[in-house]
Amino acid sequence: MGSSWHVAAIISIFAVQKKFFDVKIKEVVSALEQFAPLPLQADYDNAGLQIGLTEAEVSGALLCLDVNEKIVDEAVAAGCNLVVAHHPLIFRKLRRITDEDYVQRTVAKAIKNDVAIVAMHTNMDSAMGGVNFKIAEKMSLEDLSFIGRTQEVGGVSGGEAVLGNLPEPLSADDFMVMLKRRFDVACVPTSCSEGILRKWPYAVAQATSCSTRPLRLAPMPS
Repeated sequence: MGSSWHVAAIISIFAVQKKFFDVKIKEVVSALEQFAPLPLQADYDNAGLQIGLTEAEVSGALLCLDVNEKIVDEAVAAGCNLVVAHHPLIFRKLRRITDEDYVQRTVAKAIKNDVAIVAMHTNMDSAMGGVNFKIAEKMSLEDLSFIGRTQEVGGVSGGEAVLGNLPEPLSADDFMVMLKRRFDVACVPTSCSEGILRKWPYAVAQATSCSTRPLRLAPMPS
């Protein structure tokens, strides 16, 4: 997860506290949602507690990007009864729980093994200091601000995307190379036409993880 540091920090705090008193799943979920309130999520999303009893005590937590049967097996083997994922396992209404697909099988396995599953998706993307801000940080962007729809929930600001400036101008193709290196990926999709790749952007980029839209670069005004 792009903001796994924040989630891991919250989990670590509770791990320390557990040495002195019991911590319940609902307390961990509450702490996560204080950092990234659920109302910040996109309309299509289904973040939050998806499976599990909130009064159960936390034996351990496993962090992941996507939840599947292997993740539940790993959690059980590690003695964890809580899985904190970025992408929700359940996006749409379940009409039945059988062995028909991996979602239903994972739900059944989690319930059978008393493993709670929590998703922190577009609410974590949108929150101040969340995934979008961590992406911007890896890009070394400065003077960050929200763009698109913004809102504040419980004192936490959130927005669809983050806008910022690079420390110094880069040609668009050099910017793509920088992204590949910083994020250790093979390719970077962009809305730039081939002709703009040798022009200089004025160091403004859109960092958003809750959208499938490609990165947008604006050319420097002449």
